[in-house]
Amino acid sequence: NLYYPTGTWLGNTAPDGYASESDNNNYNYVLDHILTFRKIYNRKHSINATGGFSWQQWFNRSSSVINMDFPSNTLSYYNMQAAAYPGRYYNGYRTRALASFIGRVNYTYDRRYSIMATGRYDGSSRLSPGNKWLLYPSLGGSWNATNEKFFKEWLKSKGYMSSFRLRASVGIAGNDNIAIGGSQASYGLNFYPIGSNIETGYVLSRFENPDLTWEKTIQYNAGADLGFLKDRLTFSIDAYNKITTGLLIDLALPISSGTGGYYTNVGEVNNKGIDIEASFAVLNTKKTSLNLSGNISPIKTKIIDMGAANIIYGRTFHVSGGYVLGQGVTAAIPGYAISSFYGYKTNGIYQNQAEIDNDPALANDNAKPTIKPGMVKFVDLNGDGQISDADKTVIGDAMPDFTYGFSADFTAGKFSATMTIFGSQGAQLLNMNRWLVGSGHANTSHNQMEDAYQGRWFGEGTSNLYPALTTNTVRLQQRFPDWMVEDASFLRLQNLTLGYLISLPEKSRLGDVKLSVTGTNLFTITGYTGYDPNINAFGFNSLNNGIDLGTLGQARSFSVSLKLLF
Repeated sequence: NLYYPTGTWLGNTAPDGYASESDNNNYNYVLDHILTFRKIYNRKHSINATGGFSWQQWFNRSSSVINMDFPSNTLSYYNMQAAAYPGRYYNGYRTRALASFIGRVNYTYDRRYSIMATGRYDGSSRLSPGNKWLLYPSLGGSWNATNEKFFKEWLKSKGYMSSFRLRASVGIAGNDNIAIGGSQASYGLNFYPIGSNIETGYVLSRFENPDLTWEKTIQYNAGADLGFLKDRLTFSIDAYNKITTGLLIDLALPISSGTGGYYTNVGEVNNKGIDIEASFAVLNTKKTSLNLSGNISPIKTKIIDMGAANIIYGRTFHVSGGYVLGQGVTAAIPGYAISSFYGYKTNGIYQNQAEIDNDPALANDNAKPTIKPGMVKFVDLNGDGQISDADKTVIGDAMPDFTYGFSADFTAGKFSATMTIFGSQGAQLLNMNRWLVGSGHANTSHNQMEDAYQGRWFGEGTSNLYPALTTNTVRLQQRFPDWMVEDASFLRLQNLTLGYLISLPEKSRLGDVKLSVTGTNLFTITGYTGYDPNINAFGFNSLNNGIDLGTLGQARSFSVSLKLLF
């Protein structure tokens, strides 16, 4: 909305036009100094050492202005000074920096035993004074049994295993990914009409946190590499246990506080899982080859602690307007995944007035007179005879039980083909689009989702899932139901490339030409009703994972290439 300096509201229009001009500049400077030392002593002792310093600084400068009421548009916005009502000039400056001292020493004895020690000393400008620098060490070791004398002798007698290696490591890593100035108090600029004038004032928008420091993760790893049939068949198995403490979280405060919240370190999360990879060279002749590979990664995530609050909510959705929800739909709760969906369980649709009258969940509910047949039946989890915030619970999470993949590379003469398949099992996706166009709210400005409209309740026995259409401005009694959380398991043909080698005549003095056709995201097998089960509208924030809100799905694409080989 635009205002004249006199306080007259212009809405979205201005007499005799308006002109805007903005400028945005980004600078990113990176400086790396690396020193490497390699030496082999007596053919058995190998040392590889690396040390260095890295520095990165990012700047952003921006400015904008909107002027209104021009005598002529001949000079466009190159005549800003001719405006009868010059607008306010906005400018901003942001910068962040990261400096790191790094070191690594890798010692190997007789190509059998290896030990590696690393260290990083990182400093971040985003964190509070006194907490900007922290040391991150790690230590790892491996045993290559393939080069042991007893293994070689055993290999001669057995013959089926060709290589064997064990690995283990432990290390600490850090994360400083918060907004610039996140440790400092910030103020917002507001404009207030006082009489015939517009006055400006600052209001506190975020609290400072002088103790804000790094988010730290300690990770334990153990793994093995195995080879069979002269390494035609290989396996790699890795197990890990990762514990993250002091999570960097944008902690929201109640609206009554008058501020937006503050960044803080809180909580402890445990992630553990196994990564298994396998590859098999099925064929390998002069004219024909076929290589197959696959992987599977079971994972389990659980919150150990969330501080004194014991629960932290994600972002609030639809605070005002025609789609009001006014609450968070994700939460971090001990015992569950970090971004669990938080809402109400449902038990179908009220089919008639008798069901409403006899429902013990409404026995003490003051809103009972407003409940009508065709409305959603929410579950009274605590058994107090009313539906309230106390009945909210975890109704799903975005973490998969496991992910997997498969790839194939085939060549036969001049023809070649490669394929990649990717899948996820057990993850859920919160389809927030249903709150807008799938919750039974009749609105002439948009349609409803087909299944919500066709499957709606319009009389006793017609539906026990989707409610009746209503013009009530309060959707679903302002409660988020469990049926908006959907299974997002999928199997996707990620890439497929077909190629053919065309041999040119020798007298052309040119090499061969390789013609390739590639398709990406060719098809997806899923039960998810949205556009794409593998999207994340707010993936930049760990508290708001797995939400689909008008998110553009991955596009299907095709490309053709010609490569001239000399």
